Amino acid sequence: QHLLLLEIAKPNLRQRVLAADMATGEVRPIVAHSEYEVRGALFSPDGRWLAVPVFLSRETFQRYLIPFRGVDAVPQPEWRLVEESTAGRNSVVWADDGHFYWFSRASGTLEVWRQAFNPAQARFTEDPFLVYHPPIGPFEISTEKLAVANHRIYFSRWEVLGNVWTMKLPAAR
Repeated sequence: QHLLLLEIAKPNLRQRVLAADMATGEVRPIVAHSEYEVRGALFSPDGRWLAVPVFLSRETFQRYLIPFRGVDAVPQPEWRLVEESTAGRNSVVWADDGHFYWFSRASGTLEVWRQAFNPAQARFTEDPFLVYHPPIGPFEISTEKLAVANHRIYFSRWEVLGNVWTMKLPAAR
C-alpha cells in the first residue's frame, strides 16, 4: 500500500507529489512537472492510475493520467493528457464507479458536473453533463470541496439573506 503526499519543493516553490511505501517507509518524488505547478493527485478506483492537475496559469490547467508505479517516477513523456480546461473546473474527485465529478464556475455559479471515464482505456467515455445546479435564491455552495460515496454527492451550502429597508424622508425644516 502507498500514501500520496503533496510537497512544496524549494527553492522554486513548485509542488510535487511524493509516494510513500507503507511497508518499507521509503518516500520518493513520483510526479513533478518541469515547468508548471502540480496540485495533487487522485488514485483511480483500481489503483492503477493517478489523475494529476497541472496548472499552466491561474485559470488554465491540464489533467494528466499517469500510470502508478509505486515509488518509481513516471517520465513526463509517458503522461497521458486527458483534458485541458479554462472552464474553472476544480475539486475533481474520482468516484468508485470510475466517473469524475467536479465543481465548475463556468456559468457564473458553482455547479457539479460528471464525466464517465474508462481507466482501462485511459479515456472519457461520455461528454460532461450537469449533475447539480443550485436553485435560484439565497443559496450558494459554500465550499469547493466535494466527496462522492455510496451513490451520493456530498458538499456544503450556505444561505445568504439580505434585507432592504426603506423609510420616508422627514420633511425639510
